Amino acid sequence: YLFLNYLVQNPDMMSLIIDFGGSYKSLVKLLKMDSITYSNFAINDETFYNPLDLEFGKPVDNEIIARKINVLNNFFYEAIALDESEETLLSIGLEETYNRVLLGPESLRKRLKDTEEEKHLSFIEQYHKSNCTDKASFFRAMPNIMDFTKVISSSQKIRTTFKDEDIKSLVIKIEKFLQSNRGKIFAKNSTTYFLNTNLIVDLKDIAQTDEKMLNIVLVYLLQSKLLTFSAPEHFEKTKLLFVDEFDQFRSRSLFISKIVKTVFKTGRKENIHQYLVSQNVNDFEKDMFNVCAHLIAFNPNTTKELQELHAITGFPMEELQILIEGIKTVK
Repeated sequence: YLFLNYLVQNPDMMSLIIDFGGSYKSLVKLLKMDSITYSNFAINDETFYNPLDLEFGKPVDNEIIARKINVLNNFFYEAIALDESEETLLSIGLEETYNRVLLGPESLRKRLKDTEEEKHLSFIEQYHKSNCTDKASFFRAMPNIMDFTKVISSSQKIRTTFKDEDIKSLVIKIEKFLQSNRGKIFAKNSTTYFLNTNLIVDLKDIAQTDEKMLNIVLVYLLQSKLLTFSAPEHFEKTKLLFVDEFDQFRSRSLFISKIVKTVFKTGRKENIHQYLVSQNVNDFEKDMFNVCAHLIAFNPNTTKELQELHAITGFPMEELQILIEGIKTVK
């Protein structure tokens, strides 16, 4: 209901909904809108998600690459237990990777097309030619994590700045991750793209089977979408971030409380409409009331809960009392 209201009033809005259990599937089928992607984040041998993807249709320049690298730091912190000493190597290595793959030498450049004319053009020249490519070709051309390990292992610039043992150590950590059951879906270029205007992702299957994987996927989705939301060209647009069935995620991963606080504190400054949704007021830690834009609890059961809300928010008790006295109507 909330999502539809936003959509009717703001047809060009952007959104990310993290779901648990397929609540929005029928809504997506009903709307049949090209701007809405629904996914249960499949994990299999044919589906890949490339964390290094840039956004199709946007300028490929140093500014967007720098913003993407900040996001990728968070991804690698969770994926490979990146430490602070490795962060500089990662950031410089990613910058070199984007330059080498998208702009650089023949050996690493990925083609958008295979025509004779375009074999002699850099990626950036191909991309900015009118009608030169489509979305599938664009994402095939993006560097991936394997490209990153190749670049930092062979780049003279990297090898003169960092010790060989430090480079080797980081490469080994990344390769182990990509060979693991958790990391193999991030090893190649994307077969599924999560950069549509409105994205709804059901993470129930992952949440019920692998807490660590849930953490990695949450970082991948939340941080990447926040990068898109915060782009200057989207500042005036309505942006919506929903985490539905919040307690289902919190009970399986304490990490989500940490990331939600960080994302929601940042997102509020970026003019994003943010919602955490759960059944009970007590599902939310008290300090979340200081960082979140909207907390929705459908089932305040006791006067004690209302007193806690009164103490935290300062709302008068007579205004809160309707939550119990008129619960059916309010719900």
